[in-house]
Amino acid sequence: MADQLYRVYLHTQGDESVREYIVTATSEQQAKDRALNHVKAANLGKGERSQATSKSLTEILAITPTSKPHCLMIHSIPATVIAHL
Repeated sequence: MADQLYRVYLHTQGDESVREYIVTATSEQQAKDRALNHVKAANLGKGERSQATSKSLTEILAITPTSKPHCLMIHSIPATVIAHL
């Protein structure tokens, strides 16, 4: 089976935000595993929790495949904003 893009929404207990990850995977289970492996990966030295603890406190809220297998629009920005950059 070929990879496709999935949106994975995660929430870690005590965190005030829900995070959205975009991952490539061949199944929803693989998408879940890939997103969970990314928990705290970017900031291992921050906070008191270990990566293993953070993973155990993280809940998958939703996993949804994108509407197209190889492309995902992230934002739609008014053209007038770009003209001022």
